[in-house]
Amino acid sequence: MTPLRRRPTSAPLASSTELRLRCLARRIHGLGEAPLFHLLTEIVAGTDPLAACERYARLPADLIKSYHGDQFPPALMVIRKSS
Repeated sequence: MTPLRRRPTSAPLASSTELRLRCLARRIHGLGEAPLFHLLTEIVAGTDPLAACERYARLPADLIKSYHGDQFPPALMVIRKSS
């Protein structure tokens, strides 16, 4: 039996933090692409990443999906009639 190899990361995490992040990732992934985008913009703007992830993970995925908040709105294009 071969030992498990860990993937290299930029900074080692405590095992409890890693387990919590895995749980948060699963919940946030279930929210859809639009909420993930908004989470990432908050993190890039300087919000504490772990606090933001905890907040997003508490959002009701079923409610967000029922109002199509899990998706980006369709892109609009203006088509002009050629003269």
